[in-house]
Formats: sequence, structure tokens, C-alpha cells
Amino acid sequence: MILMTIILILVFVMMMNYAVSYQNFNIFGLSFAPEHAETDEVKTLQRQFRVTQLIIGAVFIGLSFLVSLDLFQGLRDFMWILILFSYFVLSYVPVSIWQRKFMVLKQEKGWIYETQKRVVDISVTREKGKAAPSKKWAWLIWLLSWVPVIMAWVAQSSGSFLLPLILVPLTLIVIPLSYDMVISSKTPFVSKDSEVTQAYMRHFERNNAVSYLEMSLMVNIFFIAFTALILFNPSDLWLILLLGVFLLAIVALMARTTQKNKDLQAKFFDQAEWQMPEEEGQYKWGAYYNPNDFRLFVPKRISGMGTTINVAHPSGKVIMAILGILVVGIIGLVLMMSLSEYDVSIQADTVAVEAPMYGLEVAYDQIESIELNEGPLEGSRTNGFGGMEKRFGHFNLEGYGPVELFIYDSHPYHIDIQLSGGESPGWLIFNQTTQAETEAVYQALVEQWEMNQ
Repeated sequence: MILMTIILILVFVMMMNYAVSYQNFNIFGLSFAPEHAETDEVKTLQRQFRVTQLIIGAVFIGLSFLVSLDLFQGLRDFMWILILFSYFVLSYVPVSIWQRKFMVLKQEKGWIYETQKRVVDISVTREKGKAAPSKKWAWLIWLLSWVPVIMAWVAQSSGSFLLPLILVPLTLIVIPLSYDMVISSKTPFVSKDSEVTQAYMRHFERNNAVSYLEMSLMVNIFFIAFTALILFNPSDLWLILLLGVFLLAIVALMARTTQKNKDLQAKFFDQAEWQMPEEEGQYKWGAYYNPNDFRLFVPKRISGMGTTINVAHPSGKVIMAILGILVVGIIGLVLMMSLSEYDVSIQADTVAVEAPMYGLEVAYDQIESIELNEGPLEGSRTNGFGGMEKRFGHFNLEGYGPVELFIYDSHPYHIDIQLSGGESPGWLIFNQTTQAETEAVYQALVEQWEMNQ
């Protein structure tokens, strides 16, 4: 968990440092002319923001190590979630603060730009969509999203792992459906020379489309690699490294796309009429907010990175509210899972182990054997909860296969119940918070099982 926290924070620091860069005449949604963006005042504000993000990241990386102290035993999962959630919230506070600083600087310097009349070049409009790769590539990339499902099906994985994977292609259907919107983005520059505008538009359109397809392909590769690790080489370390590489690749792609578009601007428009509308107030807390824009979905500020939501739109408010409820609900669910205890019930005919959202009741005539074993349980989670102190749900463990697991990791002792019938799961494995409690439950369980023989 600590390693994953460090990777997430470092990647997020990189993303926030990149967000304050000068892109398409904008810094945090505020327009700046190129000569103004190069002034010492602007550079100083950018540098201060980056230093602030580095300090916040370093502080929370340090706090993540405190979770391993005995002081937080029993609360480690809760503290980890609290630290990570607090970091993401606090890292966005400087965005609002520095956005106001940039706005004050513009007002003090008089850097307020009049919105120019938009020049509509019909010849350019007719050329839109011709330079981008065919939409067939978007559909082909979407078809790749079914590869993890096929891999899990061929490997005869349990339904608890297969069913969530089906959500991947159902979600990524947005790749081909939103492709037309990506390639139809407005051309940010218009020259008096129509041929120059057309040439620029073709390169700009292709850059955006290729970047969008590359990002979509990266997402598919991530899910394919994730599924392969879960099925064939389950390891938390490899999964964390995979996530880190994926996030770094996305950041690198964003930076490359922005640089390529900057190079295009310099190549085609050294002497052109640059359209640079004043965009103050169109972005709040990193979200697009423009009541005068009637679109619900708009291209992201970084070209080729897909679309985002206009939260000033009535439907946008509903979507953001739903997303907010989902985030709060997920955090609440994770906290409930991390703080709840297992309930072990030994009855006359059955034994049952219950946890939030997971549980298994087994009749004694379904039990092949019961053993008290000592040692680590290595494997991967297919559908369940895996925290710093406990793991429960559906797991695939080395030497066991599909397992219904309810484990406290505070000690190495666990009760292994092998189930008959050859169905999944083949094992029920659990323990209690201490070795003594685990041994007591084991003795009571064996006595009840032998009475039913």
C-alpha cells in the first residue's frame, strides 16, 4: 500500500506540474498572449505552484509511512484512505489559489484580450475529417477491449472475475462513439491564406486523432496486462508497477501531444492572425464551466485527450452530482469494509463466515477436510477487498486455486476448509484477530464437524 501511495502521489505531482504549463494560450483556463506568458511574473507564479505541489506531495508521502506504526494497528486501512483522499483534495486547493493569482496579475498588467470575430473558412470546413485515421481504427481498438474477457473465459476463471471484466468493453464503447467529436474539434488558428489554414488543420486534426487512438490503445493494453497478471502471475508489486507505468505513459502522451501542436503553431502561424478569445471563468477547480456554451460534452484543453463535461450545463450538473455521490459512496463502502470485523458462526449443521458484501455458508457434508495451517497466503484478488490488515472475498491463491478468503494479516495462522464437489470456490479459508482465537475456533469447528460424520 505504501509503494502504491508513493507512485500515485508522484504521478499526480507530475500531472499537476504539467497542468500549469502554457498550453494553447492558456494557463488554468486563463488566456495569455505568448509574449506575456514568457514574462518573469508568469514564470514565477508557475514555479511557485510547482514547488507547492512538490511540498504537498512530499508531506503526504511522509505521512504514508506513519500508517505502518503500531499506533494505528486496526486502523491502517482507514488511515491510508484518509491520507490519500486528503492529498487529492488538498492538491487541488492551490489550483484555485493560483488561478486567482494569475487573474490578478492579468488585471494589474492590463492583459485583457478582446474576443476576435471568428473567421469561417468554408474550404477548411469541407476538409475536416479527411486527414484523421479512419474510424475503423477506433472500432478495432474497441474490439481489443474484449481480449481480457476472452482470456478469463479461456482460463476458466470464476464468474466473480469474469463478470467485472465484461464492464470494460461496455464502458470503452465510448472510444468509437466519441471519435467523430474528437476529429471535429475547432481549428484554434485561422490564417488569411486559406491554403495555410488547410495545411495546418490537416496536421492538427491528425495529431489529435492519433493521440486519442494511442491513449485508447494504452487503456486496452493496461487491462490486457492487468488480466494476464491476475490469471498467470498474481503479484501486488507487479500490479502496482503496472499502474505506475500506465499513468506515466498517459502523462508522457499528453506532453508529447501538446508539444507537437505547439510545433505546428510555430511552423504555420509565425505571421498569422491568431485568434485568442478571453476565457476567464470558463474553468473552475479544473472543470469546464461555461454557461454560454450550450454543449454538454466539449473537447479537453489538451488536444487529442478526448472530451470532458461542461458542468454549467444542466445535464452536466446532474452528471457531476451523480459522480460525486458515487465517489462518496465508494469511499464510505471502503471504510465500512476496512473497519468491519468477520462474523464466524458455527451451527449444528453449517459453518458460516460473513463480511460486508461477502460471505459463505457451508454444510458439514460439503467439507472434505479441516486443517489449521501457518504461513503466508500468496495470490491475487479476483473480487473482494484487500487492505493493509485484512483480505476477504474471492481470491485465487497459490497452491489452492479459487478461494473464499476471510483473513486478518496480523498473524500467520489460518483455518483451511477444503470443500467437496469440485465447484468453485474449492476452499474456505479464514482466521480470527489473534492466534489464540483462531485455535479456539478451529477446535470448536472440528468437534462439530466430527459430530456430523
